[in-house]
Amino acid sequence: MSRTLQPCGTRAAYKRHKRRGEQPCEPCRQANAAYIRPTGSARHRALKALAERHAAEYDALYRTELARSQETDDD
Repeated sequence: MSRTLQPCGTRAAYKRHKRRGEQPCEPCRQANAAYIRPTGSARHRALKALAERHAAEYDALYRTELARSQETDDD
């Protein structure tokens, strides 16, 4: 059973462009920008609430990711 391709103007289509080595079209670029710019969005509020509810776990994960990104930057 094949999956239905999402139309341009969605984040899925943006990712498809990138996988194929294509320059994403403007509607796809806008959809991706909206996804990664979470300020004020439901996604941002949910992430903030999770970080507050699970502060110790969030801090540990954040420190791990910081260390990982610094290791990558050093290479």
